[in-house]
Amino acid sequence: MCRRARPSILASLRDTGVQDRQIHHARNCREIVSTLIKYQGIGDLYQLYVLARRNGIPYNLAVIPSDFLDTSTEVFDRIYMNELYDLAFRVGKAGYKWTSVPPGMEQRATAR
Repeated sequence: MCRRARPSILASLRDTGVQDRQIHHARNCREIVSTLIKYQGIGDLYQLYVLARRNGIPYNLAVIPSDFLDTSTEVFDRIYMNELYDLAFRVGKAGYKWTSVPPGMEQRATAR
C-alpha cells in the first residue's frame, strides 16, 4: 500500500494543540512561500543572463543596496515603494554602475 508523503513542516509540529499547530503551520507556509519566491526570482535572473549571453545582448542588472532597509509594513507598502523609487532615481542620476552578472556569480568567478 502506498502512503502519501507529508510535507516536512507538518512532521516537525509538536502536539501542543490544534490552534498552536495552525499558527505554526501558517508561519512556516509564509516563510516557505517567501523563500520560494526569492529563489525563483534569482533563478529568473540567471536564466535571463544565459539568454542574453547566448544572443549577444548586454546583461545589466540594478541591485538594491544592502544598507537600504526594508521598512514595509504590508505586502505592497506605498511609502516603502516611494522610498525605493527615490533611491533608484538618485543613484541613477549619479551614474549607477550596472552589475553585469547575476547575484553570487561574481563571487564564484573571483574565487577560482
